[in-house]
Amino acid sequence: MVNRLISNNSQQYDRQHLDSLNCKVMLQWENLLKHLGVNDYRTSTSCVLSNCHVHNGDNSSAFNLYFNESGEYSQGIWLCQTQQCHDVFGKDIIGFTRGMLSRKQLGWSSPNDKMVSFKDTVDYLLSFLKMDYSSLPTSQSNGDQTFTNQVNNIFARSIVKPHNNVTRENIRQSLDIPAQYYIDRGYSSTILSTYDIGLCKNPKKPMYNRIVVPIYDQDYNYIGCTGRSIFEKCEQCNQYHDLKKECKYKSPKWLHNKGFQGGEHLYNYCNAKKYIQKSQIAIITEGIGDTLKLEEYGIHNSVSIFGTSLSTGQFNLLNQSGALSLIVLLDNDDAGHIGMKKIQQQCGRLYRLYFPSIHENDIGDMGTDEITSEIRPFIEKIQEEII
Repeated sequence: MVNRLISNNSQQYDRQHLDSLNCKVMLQWENLLKHLGVNDYRTSTSCVLSNCHVHNGDNSSAFNLYFNESGEYSQGIWLCQTQQCHDVFGKDIIGFTRGMLSRKQLGWSSPNDKMVSFKDTVDYLLSFLKMDYSSLPTSQSNGDQTFTNQVNNIFARSIVKPHNNVTRENIRQSLDIPAQYYIDRGYSSTILSTYDIGLCKNPKKPMYNRIVVPIYDQDYNYIGCTGRSIFEKCEQCNQYHDLKKECKYKSPKWLHNKGFQGGEHLYNYCNAKKYIQKSQIAIITEGIGDTLKLEEYGIHNSVSIFGTSLSTGQFNLLNQSGALSLIVLLDNDDAGHIGMKKIQQQCGRLYRLYFPSIHENDIGDMGTDEITSEIRPFIEKIQEEII
């Protein structure tokens, strides 16, 4: 086996020692997150989820740190699903730490900003572990497999099973449907009732004071939910809470229920699948509200990816959907533009891809006339090309 050397800041590191460092740090992932100031996370069956503190985003599921194998992702890999910060710093736990230190120490916010050095990051982690670089075990001392087994055992105790015994009737009875928040944004009570979207008023529930959106699989089985805070962002703490109360608790804009893995599902796939099969076109949107708006105006073949990044699980669902063409309608902002480039790289060889321009920030902000004049003609033109 070649023990490749990696040079950073006039310091040489070999891959075996760095792999061992990553593995050792993963054994103490909770302490590391706490040390770096990440306290508002939750765990799913394969990863830790939170907002991405590297770029200080507010999407509560944007940051994924994998502790079990998940599709193409191995344990110890992290992803930023909105701004793709992992592409800047690297996908391993060393890269995540470097991103966090760059944010905290240098105010990093974009790829052109100054970053903490690789050497300083390694030194930070060695200090965190109270170890010397030379004392890290490698595969030459049969240490790697031991670490891997330890990591698997630790996270096996953290696995949370998704809630899959909840009926649609249970959901509708527990919510105040339709949600006034979405009515005020221009959505009809009919579409909100059709999709079981309502306000949780029970203060004993995790989704209290959130607009709850139930999520169903392709067979219409309940697999989880996500909730949008009824409050807007607090300028002092950047959280979404009642402004009459103190900035005391973490309260992100969107919150998935414990155990739900958004990356394994497409919102509205249960309803859209038959229309995708018929038209051979799938419309990819960023947010749930975008898909609801298209549904409301008679466009039924759209699905949401819960952000700007198409995961392996979502990609597999698209491959099963019967789509030959993808219309990608992510938000008209920097994160959306980055996401569209990623989707082009992922799907360009298998699908005809279309990236229509919209003048609003997102589909959810568009009215009837705009969807009729901008979106529908575009879809019809693509349909004609396919036929």
